[in-house]
Amino acid sequence: TVASLKALRADELRNFHAKHYVARNAVLAITGAIDRAQAEQVAAQVLGALPAGEPAGELPVPPSPAGGSFHVRFDSQQT
Repeated sequence: TVASLKALRADELRNFHAKHYVARNAVLAITGAIDRAQAEQVAAQVLGALPAGEPAGELPVPPSPAGGSFHVRFDSQQT
């Protein structure tokens, strides 16, 4: 909400970032012409640049949306 955004403080955002944007919370996806050894080297380099940190806690299950779900047809291809 607008009110919740206005209530945020810069130090709260910095603390959240420092706590959650860490190697133990990272998911790294690598695609392309790269073998496993190269991928492991890239992963070590990328994740090694992050603080190790602690894993984030479990997220609460969000409530189901009111009114169920709906599908919007979008005639295109994803490549």
